Amino acid sequence: MAEALAAELSAQMLATPCPGLDENSIEEEAALLKRLAKSIRDRRQFCSSREFVTLFAHLAQHRLAPMTPRLAELASSTSTEVVSFEPPLVLHLVQSATLLRILARDPTLLGNVSGLPSLALACMDLGRACAARHRTTGLSKPWRVIWAEASCLLVKASEDNDALAALATPTFERELLRDLSGVPVTVQQNNLLILLALARSDEVRERLGATEAAIVCIELLQDSSTAWSVSLAAARLLARLADQAVVQDDCVTHGMIHACILQLQDRNTALLLPTVQILEHISPNYQEEVRAAGAIPALIRLLQRFGPELPPPPSTATSTATGRPLLSAASRPTSSRPTSASVRPSSSGGRDTPSDTSSSSPGVAGGRPMVTSLLCSTCSVLTDLARSEINAVAIQEANAIFLAACLLITSIQLTDADQSETARQSAASRLMAYVLRLLRFLFSVARNRRFFKRMFPPDLFADFIDVGHYQYDLNKYRIMAKVILRMGDRARRRLHYAVLETSVHNEPIKRINNYQVFEILGSGSFGSVYRAKQIIDESDSKAGRTVALKEMPLKNPLLFGSTDAERSHSLKLIENEISIMENAKLKHPNVVKYMDSFVDGSNLYVVMEMVEGASLQENVNALKEKGQTFRETRIWRIAIQIVNGLRYIHKDCKVVHRDVTPNNIMLGWYDKVTIIDFGLARKGQTGSTLMQSSVGTLCYSCPEIVTGAPYGAKSDIWSLGCIFYQLATLEPPFNTTNMLALAKRIVEARYPPLPDTQPELLRNVIDRCLTADAAKRPDIDEVCHLLGPVIMREYNDAVLTLEVKDRIISQERSLKQRLRTEAQEQKSSFRNLLRMAHGSAVNGHGSRLPSVLESPGALSSSMTSNLFLTQRGVGSASASMNHGAGALRSASRNGRGSGGSGGEGPISVRTEEEEVFDEGGPPEGRSRAASERSEAGLRLPTSASSTMRHSRPASGIAKTLLIPTQELRPIQDPTVSLLQPLHKLVFVCNRPAPRQADPARHVITHFRRELFASGPTAFRTHLQRLSQAADAAVGIDFGPAAAAVRQWVEGPETSEGIEPSFDGNTTRMLKIDPDMVDRHSLTYRQLRQLIEQQANVLGYYDA
Repeated sequence: MAEALAAELSAQMLATPCPGLDENSIEEEAALLKRLAKSIRDRRQFCSSREFVTLFAHLAQHRLAPMTPRLAELASSTSTEVVSFEPPLVLHLVQSATLLRILARDPTLLGNVSGLPSLALACMDLGRACAARHRTTGLSKPWRVIWAEASCLLVKASEDNDALAALATPTFERELLRDLSGVPVTVQQNNLLILLALARSDEVRERLGATEAAIVCIELLQDSSTAWSVSLAAARLLARLADQAVVQDDCVTHGMIHACILQLQDRNTALLLPTVQILEHISPNYQEEVRAAGAIPALIRLLQRFGPELPPPPSTATSTATGRPLLSAASRPTSSRPTSASVRPSSSGGRDTPSDTSSSSPGVAGGRPMVTSLLCSTCSVLTDLARSEINAVAIQEANAIFLAACLLITSIQLTDADQSETARQSAASRLMAYVLRLLRFLFSVARNRRFFKRMFPPDLFADFIDVGHYQYDLNKYRIMAKVILRMGDRARRRLHYAVLETSVHNEPIKRINNYQVFEILGSGSFGSVYRAKQIIDESDSKAGRTVALKEMPLKNPLLFGSTDAERSHSLKLIENEISIMENAKLKHPNVVKYMDSFVDGSNLYVVMEMVEGASLQENVNALKEKGQTFRETRIWRIAIQIVNGLRYIHKDCKVVHRDVTPNNIMLGWYDKVTIIDFGLARKGQTGSTLMQSSVGTLCYSCPEIVTGAPYGAKSDIWSLGCIFYQLATLEPPFNTTNMLALAKRIVEARYPPLPDTQPELLRNVIDRCLTADAAKRPDIDEVCHLLGPVIMREYNDAVLTLEVKDRIISQERSLKQRLRTEAQEQKSSFRNLLRMAHGSAVNGHGSRLPSVLESPGALSSSMTSNLFLTQRGVGSASASMNHGAGALRSASRNGRGSGGSGGEGPISVRTEEEEVFDEGGPPEGRSRAASERSEAGLRLPTSASSTMRHSRPASGIAKTLLIPTQELRPIQDPTVSLLQPLHKLVFVCNRPAPRQADPARHVITHFRRELFASGPTAFRTHLQRLSQAADAAVGIDFGPAAAAVRQWVEGPETSEGIEPSFDGNTTRMLKIDPDMVDRHSLTYRQLRQLIEQQANVLGYYDA
C-alpha cells in the first residue's frame, strides 16, 4: 500500500513540475503526502523498496527545491492575507519536509541517493526563509514545523562529505549562531548539531573558535532553563572546540570550569562525556583552576560510579589447556554495580536527531563504548592534575590508585559482549593505557610509591619504571596493557590481591595502644612513621582523628646506645626532651603539633598531627624529573616560612631540631610549610654542656657534628643554608657517595658556588649560613635580619591579603543576614496571605485562595514580580517583565483606592501623553536626556479632584478616570527609577553575543541571571543599589572576568594588591585592589557604569 502510493506520487511529480501546479493540485498532493507519511511513520528501513528511493529524489528535486524561493517571497511579505492564513504552498512544504525526514531515517537510503548537496542547500534556504519570517511577523505552527524539519534534514545531510562541504561557509555558520536564541527548541538543537558536524573540519573549527560560538555554548550550558537536548548538543560542540587556546580562555573567563564540575554531579550520563572532555582540554593549561573548582573529588566519584565492582579472584578453571586466558566469568559483563542513571527524554518532540549511541546497554546512554570513553577522559584529567605533587597526593588520598587499578582487572567488562574477542581486547587495552598512565604519574611522587611495590610482577614493574616520569605517550602504556591482558590465572590472582591492598579504606593492619595503624608513610634509619587513627569510642571505629605515629625501636644503637645502661639513660633523656616540648606546647603555623608519646613493648612512639601534602624533597625530585626549577618568588616564600618556624623553635621554645632536612619539611596547599620530625630535637644548651651526639643526616650536618665537637642551635642554621642551596639548584651543596670526601668538604665548607643568575641576596644568605666557623655563623635572628627586605615584602602582601579576606568574611556575614531577613519576610508574607484568604472565606465573600498559594514553588516568582506591596493607597502593584525577549511592559495597578467609593472593578488612569518602551530600546527619537527625565513619574494633585469625571460603570466594567494633562505634574516615582536601569540591563543582555570573549557581557549576563533568580527582597535591594550607583559590593562571584572589567571601567591602577595562586611549580602573585571585598566581585557603581557603557555602545540611546 505505502509502496504503491510512493510510486504514484513519484510519477505525478515527474509528470507535473512545480511551476505547473495550481493551488488545488498542491492541496491534493499535500494530502497524499500526509497520508503516506502517516502510514510509514513507524518504519525505519526504506532502502529495500525502490519506490521510496525514487520518491526521496523526486520530492527533493521537483518539489522542495523549486518551492523554497516562493517560500522566501512569502517570508518577506507582511500583507494581511499572508499573515491571516497560510497558503497551500506552506502546507505542502510541511508535508514534504516531514516525509523527507522520515525517509532520511535510513542511512542506507541516503547513501544511495545522489544530490544530497542540493538538498542541503535547499534546506539551508528554507531555514533562512523561516528565520526571516521569525524576525518580522513571527512564526505560526506550519512555519515552525518547516523550520524544524529543514534543520533536521540538514543534520542528516551533514553526514555526507559533499553536502557538508557545500554548507561550510562563514555566512551560514554566522546564521546558525544567530539562530541559537529565541527559536524553537528543535531548531536550536539541530543548529548546534549542524555546527558540530561542520566542526569536524579543522578549518571550520578554527573559524568557529574565533567567533562567539564558544560563548553561546557556555551561556546555554549555564542557563538552567535550557532544554536538556540543547545542553547536550552545546556541550558536545564546546568539547570539540575546546582544543583551541582562545576557547579555553573563554571557558575560564566565563566560569565554565565551575559549571562543568557542577554538571559532573548530575545523573544524566549522556552529558557527562562531553563535560569531562571539556575539562580534559582545559586542565593541561589551567590545572590549578580545575583543582580549585573541586575537580578531584568529582572525578573520583565518576570512577566509583562507572567502574565495575572488583570480581572475585579468578580460579584455575578459567584457562584453556594451552594456557591462553579466556573471557571468563571475571571478565564477562556484570550488573553488580549500576553504571548510569536514567536519562531525561529529549525535548525535540519525538523527531529523529543524530546520536552517539553505537550500542545499547541497560541504563547506559550510548552503551559501554560511551562509558569506556568517559573513564578514559576521567583518567586523562586526573593525569593532568597529577603533574603537581600536592595534587598527586590528594588524588591518592581520595583512593584513586585503588579505583584505577581495579580497572586493570575489570576493563574487559566495559567492552561490548557482542564484539569479537580481538575487538574486546583492543577496547580494553585502550582503557588500560589511560589507567596505567595515571598510575605512572602518581608513582612519580615518592610518597605514593609504597602502593606500587607489590602491585605488578617484577618484569612488568621494571617496564612500569622504565617508562619514565610524566610521559604522555599512550603507546608506551599500551604495550604494558597487552602484557596484563595476556596474564595467566596465577599472575592475575596475584595482581588481584595486590590491588586490594592499595585501598585507603582497608582495615587497620595493627593496633598500638589506643591507636589503629593503617599504613606506613615512611621509614628511615631511626624508625618509621605510620598513618593512624586515635580510638575514642570502642563501639565506633570511625570516631577519632587521624594522626602521624612515629615508631622508634629502643634497641637502635644510633639513638639509645648498645648497652642496657646506655639505653636506659638515653630513654630518660628522650622522655625528658619530649616532656619539654609538650610543656613548650609547640603552636605555630609552620611547626608540627605534638600530641602524645608512650612506650609500648620495645618501641618508643611519638604522636603528632597528620600533615597533608608532600615533603620538600619530593617536590625537589619531581621538579628534577620534569626538568623544571623553583622560581625566585617560590624560593623566598618557602624560605621565609622555614626561617619563621625555626625562629619560633629556637627563641620561643629553646629547642634545637638537629635534623632540618628537606624530608622533614612538608609543603601543603599553596606551599604552606610545616617543620616535622622532632624525634632528635633537644633542649638548647650553651657553654660546656653543648650537645655532642652525632645525629641527623650527614650531608646536612654541620662541621661541628662531623668532627664531634660540641654544637648548639647554629647547627640548624647550617642545615638551613643547605636547604636554601638546594632550593636554588635542586641539589644539596655537599653531595658525593664517598663518605670521607663528603666529611672533608663539609669541614672545609667547600661547595660549588651558585651561578650569577641567582639573586645576590640569596647567594649572600647561603654564604653566611654555610660558614665553617660556628662562632662566625649567624644565629636565627641575624638570618631574619639578612632576609629583612624580602620579609617586609611578604609581610605587606600578607597584610593586604588579610584585609581582603576580612572584607570577604564581612560580606558573607552581611549576605547571610540579608538572606535570613528575606526568608523571614517571605514567611511573614505567606502567613498574611493565608490570613487574608481565611478572613475572606469567613466573611462569606467566597474568594478563592490566591494563585500564589496553589503552588508553593510559585511564591518566590510571584513576590519577585510584585516589586512593592504598598500598605496604603493602592492595594497591590505588579510589573510584568519579559526579560527573555528584552521587552519591558507597562505596569498596571489593581485594587481599590483608599478614598474610593466602593467600586468593584479596577481603575485605569489615562493621560493625553503616554510613553511606552518598544522591544529592545527606548522610543524612537528619544535622546539620553529625555530618557533620564522619564524617570519622573505622575502624581494626582488634590486640587484636581474637582476636575475628575467619574462614571459609574455597569457591573463588571472597569471605571475610568479622565485627567487633563495640565493638572498633572512630574514626581520622582521610585518604581520608575528602578525600572530604568533594569530596562538597560535587559536591553544589553538581549543583544547578539559577541564574536570574542567579552568579560563585560559575561558580567552583565551573570548579574541578570542572579537578579531574576533571587527573592523579592534581594531583587529590590539589588535594583535600588544599582539605581543609586552605591559603592557597596554586589556580592556575586563573577569569576576572573571581574578583574578585567575593573581595569576597563576604572583603569589599570585599580588592580593593585595581591592574590596568591598555586600552579604546582610556582605561585603566581596577581595584583588586586585591597578595597574590593572580593577579587571576583564588583561594586554597584562599577556595574552601573559598565551597563551604561555597554548600552551606549550597543545603540540604546541612538535615534
